Amino acid sequence: MTTNQFLSPMITKDILKTIFDNISENELFVCSLCASMCTNQHKHQLVSTTCGHLFGKNCIRKRLKETGQCPLCLKQLETRRDKQLRTMCLSSVVTIFPFEILRMRDERKRLRIRLNEIKIRLERTKNKLNIKKQHLQKINKKILKHCKRNMNNN
Repeated sequence: MTTNQFLSPMITKDILKTIFDNISENELFVCSLCASMCTNQHKHQLVSTTCGHLFGKNCIRKRLKETGQCPLCLKQLETRRDKQLRTMCLSSVVTIFPFEILRMRDERKRLRIRLNEIKIRLERTKNKLNIKKQHLQKINKKILKHCKRNMNNN
């Protein structure tokens, strides 16, 4: 048997969208410590650590008492009760999947390139405008000089 036989089929964006469209928002977040669904209240209320990781409230409290660290990134967190925890409302939490992050990075890169192109065009336009302004100033001086001559001749 080859290793490919053990791999699960590739999950596409469309498959994930179908899955998440059929799940209520209260079922989307699973505590990574106990694998239970998080809620908007009680023991498994969704909370965030200062490092941004999401857990069920009681699970992360217990872990912080034991280790004082975030279980995912191992950042040292203050262990005083709820000092490092922020209550989250399930409907306000946005899930970003890795493929979305890549798409967002690509878009950001394209936007930066476009912004640089616009800055270059703006700088060129400013330079052209300055050249035209200098040219108009020279013409204006010549006109004034010519007008003064005509006034003196009259």
